[in-house]
Amino acid sequence: MSIMEYIYLVVGCGIALFIFEIFFRIWVEKKNIFINCAARGNWNKTYMEAHPFLSFAYKKNTHIDNQKRIPYPLNPGKYFSHAAPVKINNCGHIGDDFSLRKEKGNIRVLCLGDSVTANVISSDRIINHSYPTKLNKLLNAHGGKERYEVFNCGVTGWTCQEIYINFCLNLIQLNPDIVIFYAGFNDVQFHLHKMYTSDLRYVRKGLDGVLDLIKVGYWVPSLPFFKLYEYMRNLYFPRGNVRDDILKMINPSHSMLDYSSGYETLRKETAIFEHLVAMSEHYKFRLIFSTYAFYNWNRDSEYQSKIAEGMEIQNDNIRKVASTHKVELVDFDKSVNKDSTYFLDCVHLTPKGMHKLSHHLREEICNDD
Repeated sequence: MSIMEYIYLVVGCGIALFIFEIFFRIWVEKKNIFINCAARGNWNKTYMEAHPFLSFAYKKNTHIDNQKRIPYPLNPGKYFSHAAPVKINNCGHIGDDFSLRKEKGNIRVLCLGDSVTANVISSDRIINHSYPTKLNKLLNAHGGKERYEVFNCGVTGWTCQEIYINFCLNLIQLNPDIVIFYAGFNDVQFHLHKMYTSDLRYVRKGLDGVLDLIKVGYWVPSLPFFKLYEYMRNLYFPRGNVRDDILKMINPSHSMLDYSSGYETLRKETAIFEHLVAMSEHYKFRLIFSTYAFYNWNRDSEYQSKIAEGMEIQNDNIRKVASTHKVELVDFDKSVNKDSTYFLDCVHLTPKGMHKLSHHLREEICNDD
């Protein structure tokens, strides 16, 4: 092959890639797909780590400092992942360090949950919004003798099982006065899997099972101007971000789920809620359940509509356990308007949604005072 033939081949391949890139960008825009093209840092400096009893955990005494716009479908590009860097504290949760010693007169509130609890967002890169932070302000606004301290104990992607395990192993030692439980969404999809068991052993991997692939991805070069390349790189060499990658890698793909399922196992699974009730009676703390607000905004999605069906069952489970054991309940799913004013997507809340949840919880807490 002559030099000119090589040149023609290279130019032809370049033109073909350019055309592919144009069509790919049109497809991405139409499908509203977010492609993260940011440079990858050192994995050893990440805020994630493997755990012997949990699928993954936040690494203690680290920070989340990779600020980016989050492509929430109902408010695309409006919110950042956070303003100032977010601290992961001495207990592996978001916020300042949790002190084992409780000051006299303080009322300690633990907010157990998943990403709706853990979520910190900012619209102006100045103020971080989260529902536990808003609840803390509301509870201490009255200026009474009691001082409330509200701890954000949410972790993105955790199931009820993982939240309960972490509560038993790490958080009960904080001697809480009030425990709020807002979770249940991450469990629902597993009940559509034919291999489901209550300990999730056949339907969910641990971070350690995919960690090598993530680490390899840190050596793959970045070409942010080439969206097709970045899409393929993120697909086969994930970044290790919880929201974008890790949950997709450790959870079953949507194609493995049985959409004809009637959620038979979910209808019977209330053990975690009942265990929390038993713990509240033994350790003498107030337990407050909340139903989990779900907004089925995309009814054309078979997956989303099936999850919406499961969330109705999950919330009924919570209501039944609360009623049977006379536990306080905030029925947030029924009280919040289902629109983009309050929701970023199916479950994550806007600052207004966070305020509404915090307001309902504050009323429940203070009405008993």
